[in-house]
Amino acid sequence: MSAELRPHPKVWLSVQGFYNQLSNRIGTIVAPTDEVGPRRFIYQNVDSASSLGLESTLRVSPFSGLRLDFGYSWTRTENRSDGQPLSGQPMHRATAAIAYSARSIGFEASCRTSVVGSRPFFQDTNGDDVTERQDASPYASMDVRLAQRVGYGFDTFVVGENLLNAGDAQYLTIPPRTFSGGLRYDY
Repeated sequence: MSAELRPHPKVWLSVQGFYNQLSNRIGTIVAPTDEVGPRRFIYQNVDSASSLGLESTLRVSPFSGLRLDFGYSWTRTENRSDGQPLSGQPMHRATAAIAYSARSIGFEASCRTSVVGSRPFFQDTNGDDVTERQDASPYASMDVRLAQRVGYGFDTFVVGENLLNAGDAQYLTIPPRTFSGGLRYDY
């Protein structure tokens, strides 16, 4: 079920609700600890699960070339065999993005940010064949891209990814803060 609303030519709002019944899902769980290296994840078969949620997006374009996007999602999941939430799935996630384009001079800039709530993980930490719940801390991530047309089909760009340096060896094994740049040719 979804609804869209455009109360003004420069404002757009979307809301979606969903309910899914899943069967034979393949998920991930935390592997048993071996005291060596970062935490590892292994696949787990989930016979039956469900997810229920709400997603919303607000887009505002206050003037030509500028776009602001804001989003929020709430998702509740359940592994029907044990009543626990699905491993690694956050209940809350918020996003924001700003994009600016000055086509007359060939300049583009964008910034995307997301904030992800805590995520449950399950592992038998004491060898009693009972999995214990461990919640990974919430995290935020930000990516930025700047591009400039230099002429004759060439564009130059600079990208910064994960600028807030989110990530850890236990629950969020993503690349650290990274910068890159380049030259692109369109023919």
